[in-house]
Formats: sequence, C-alpha cells, structure tokens
Amino acid sequence: MRLCFCGKSFSGKSEQAYLIADRYSLKAINTEAMLSEAIDVARDVQFGRLSEDDLEAATFITKELAVMGQMALGCLMRGQVVPDEVYARLVVAAVHRVQQENNEMAAEKVAAEPATGAEDGEAVEA
Repeated sequence: MRLCFCGKSFSGKSEQAYLIADRYSLKAINTEAMLSEAIDVARDVQFGRLSEDDLEAATFITKELAVMGQMALGCLMRGQVVPDEVYARLVVAAVHRVQQENNEMAAEKVAAEPATGAEDGEAVEA
C-alpha cells in the first residue's frame, strides 16, 4: 500500500503519516529527513569521510543520496530553494530502500523456516 500526504508546510502531514504508519505497521517516508540524510552523505563525500571508492561500491540508494545531497547543498549555498526534482528523486530512493528492506526481511523469514519437502508440509527425514 502506498499513500501520499500533500499539503502546506506545518499542516500535519508527517504527523498523520506516522500515526497511520504506526497503526497499520507501515513505513513512513519523510522528505525532510531524506533531504537531511542526503546532505549528510554529500558532506561525507565532500570532507573525505566517504571516499570515492566507498561511494563506487555503495548501493544505488547511497549513490542517489550523495548526488541529491550535492544538488541540494549547491542550491542552499546559493540561497535558492531545493528543486522539486530533488525531492522526487529522494522519494524514489526511499521507496527503493523500503522495498530492499522488505526483501531482506522476507529472505530472513524464508531462511529461518524449517526445510520441508513433503507436499503436506511435513518435514522430510533423511
């Protein structure tokens, strides 16, 4: 299930999203938190805390955060508003992250289940 809350700043979008996410065991994506994380990754690259080699080996999500963080930092340093394209790409990266986390949880669940070979679900003896 995917929901999107749109509205003016400080209208309660994030609060409602977190309430619904908590109630229905969903994950909420906060664009401001994603922007902050992207800027942190970009600064890590800028100040050498994250090397180019580390970035090259990183996941799609980390690479995208670094690029979007650099774009956002550039705008903010010039006193400009962060473009909607940056926010849109951050949302796409966040959706990919949620899907990756869900896939990892599903794989862990499958790995933790006992091996069965019989059609009725009974364990097979060796």
